[in-house]
Amino acid sequence: MTDATKATRVVRTPAEIASLEQLRDKMAEAVTVKDAEEREVKRLQKRVTSAQEQHQSLLDKAPAQTGLIELLTKFELDHLAPATATAKQAIASSKGSLQDALAALSLGQRAFGDVPECPIDQTGASELAEQHARVVEKGTRADETISHHDEDVAVKTAQIAKLVASIGVTNDEDAHQARDRRDTLWRAHRATLSSETADAFAPSMKQVDDIDSARFAHARELGELRQLEQALVEAETRLATTRNNLEVSRSQAEAIETQAEVLAAKIGIPGLSPARLKDWVERRDLAAGAKRNQETLTEQHQETLHQANQLHEALLPLLQLESPSFEAAIAAARRLAEKERLHNDKVATTIEMKATLEKELEGRSKDLSALTDAAQKTIETWTDKVQGLFAGAVPPDVLASAIGQLRDVREHDGKLQQAARQVTSMESDQLQFEDATTALNKEFGVDESEPLKAFRALECIAKQAQTDKAKHDDIGKNVAQNREKRKAIELQLNDIDLQVANLGARFPETADTSNLDALRITVSKAADIIQSRTQIAALEKQIFAELSVHAIAEARAMLSEETAAALEGKVASLEADLEPAETRLSNATVARANAERDLGAVSGSEEVAGLVEQRTTLQIELEDALLNYVERDFGLRLAEEAIRRYRDKHRSGMMDATERAFSELTNGAYQKLLTQPDGASEILLAVDANGTPKQIGDMSKGTRFQLYLALRAAAYEQMVSQSVQLPFFCDDVFETFDEDRTRAACRLMERIGR
Repeated sequence: MTDATKATRVVRTPAEIASLEQLRDKMAEAVTVKDAEEREVKRLQKRVTSAQEQHQSLLDKAPAQTGLIELLTKFELDHLAPATATAKQAIASSKGSLQDALAALSLGQRAFGDVPECPIDQTGASELAEQHARVVEKGTRADETISHHDEDVAVKTAQIAKLVASIGVTNDEDAHQARDRRDTLWRAHRATLSSETADAFAPSMKQVDDIDSARFAHARELGELRQLEQALVEAETRLATTRNNLEVSRSQAEAIETQAEVLAAKIGIPGLSPARLKDWVERRDLAAGAKRNQETLTEQHQETLHQANQLHEALLPLLQLESPSFEAAIAAARRLAEKERLHNDKVATTIEMKATLEKELEGRSKDLSALTDAAQKTIETWTDKVQGLFAGAVPPDVLASAIGQLRDVREHDGKLQQAARQVTSMESDQLQFEDATTALNKEFGVDESEPLKAFRALECIAKQAQTDKAKHDDIGKNVAQNREKRKAIELQLNDIDLQVANLGARFPETADTSNLDALRITVSKAADIIQSRTQIAALEKQIFAELSVHAIAEARAMLSEETAAALEGKVASLEADLEPAETRLSNATVARANAERDLGAVSGSEEVAGLVEQRTTLQIELEDALLNYVERDFGLRLAEEAIRRYRDKHRSGMMDATERAFSELTNGAYQKLLTQPDGASEILLAVDANGTPKQIGDMSKGTRFQLYLALRAAAYEQMVSQSVQLPFFCDDVFETFDEDRTRAACRLMERIGR
């Protein structure tokens, strides 16, 4: 008989078996925990010994240089090093800029080691250079004008000589002298009335008459001669005035150049022109600014450099380097400080780890003692319990390994009772299933006695019912949709009928507009009638104009007795009469011209010749005035066109920047901007991708706001290019932008921000 059999005969209840199992498990758990704690205590003892050895080894390997960390912390090296580098870089850059600026001041062999004093500022030099440029330009224009006036005087002198040689008449002074001799001889003859005085008077009278006749015959040429002589005097006067102006301009230019040379001598540089002096003064101001910048930077970074020198001197004794620079000393000190920091961190880590392990070992030792006591108590309790239940029939150590057989018996009994309950429940469910299947067979007419076959038949009926229901629902939806479509089509047909009725009401009652096809035919006929009436009206207008009548009835009355052949004959007759009439007109024009010429050639008194001369002079003056006006007007038009072409060719940077920004904002919808003259101002036009120019009024509100933002961005770009940086404000320009416009504007704002 086994020990388990003996135990089952003594212990009958499951509660006692469960109690033994719990006590046995508690005892095993206590022993297991105690053994694990013993192993952990031994492991901790080894780790504590290793930590002590590692700590001693680190103390033996301590670095020779110590105190670097405290020194670098004292001088705030992380802040001092970059500040020192920045200071040295800024000072070196300012020195380089100063040297470049001083080198730019060199002229020939004259070089400058420092910024020289200058007796004139940049504004004065600019004004002096501008004044000299204006005077030189004025002299250049005067020189060009003198050449033009010389040519004008030479041309007019040649014209006068040629005209005098061609007419060969006495000038005004000789004519006056001849008249004076005639009057003197006439007074002498009138006083004596002798043949001698008459013979003396007759030749002078004939001479005056010959002079008057010749002058009357050449009255037009004399008028031109007088005008040319007057123009020659004016040209000579303008020439003299321009020469005086040229001398004045040259004197002023020489005075300004002398002033520039005196200023250059005071500075100690060779003589310079006003323009070169202005450039030199600008470079000198740049050098002075570079010097001030260097002095300012040196003063600003003086404290930083002083601290860097102190740190450098403190590091030299601690480093094994010969005369290292500040940067080399800092790098070496950083390396040594890093080694010192790592060593200190390791020492601190080993101290902390050793303390932690010792503390943990102490706690584990206490826990091991407590667990040993607890395990001993559970073993004693287990022994007492077994002795009490089995009265010594089973040893405690044997029962500890065989108690599982008791648990198996208890579990098999429980499974048997559970299986019996499940069988009873399944039999009840089977009876309910058979009753439900029988009822459904009667309801749906299924002839099956076996429940499972009847269930499968009923399942097929249910699936078919679900399929039929889904088809019914789909058909119902289609019917509803078709009803809605039918209502919409009926409404459209009603609207079409109403439109047909409205259009048909505009036609006469005799026109057939009962349906759409009839209305279409009627409209086509109406279009033909309108076209015919338009042609009739055009023909009537042509008839009214050619016959000079106001009504078609009058035209019919005029042509009632005429035939087409008769009208064609009249036309041919009129065309034949037209050619002789044109010949007579041409002959009459020639006769009138000849009569005017003969009238001008008629001899007369001196008064008539003077009037003819005045008329000729006025005609020449009018002709010159007209030519002068045409020349000036044509020149003005050419100048305006040249200005427009120059503006289009040399577009300003502002327009180019606006064009780029506007194209970017509109995503390429507008590629180009143009300007169109409008009186004294100009109109801005935007050319879209199709090449169509649009004014601002033709754009949408959002596009106008995009153009406004492009103009603002271009102006800001111009200011930035001139080193002027100001905040960029956009208040409500985005209120009309959609998502695409907002994204494009954000990209532009990002570029403006950079």
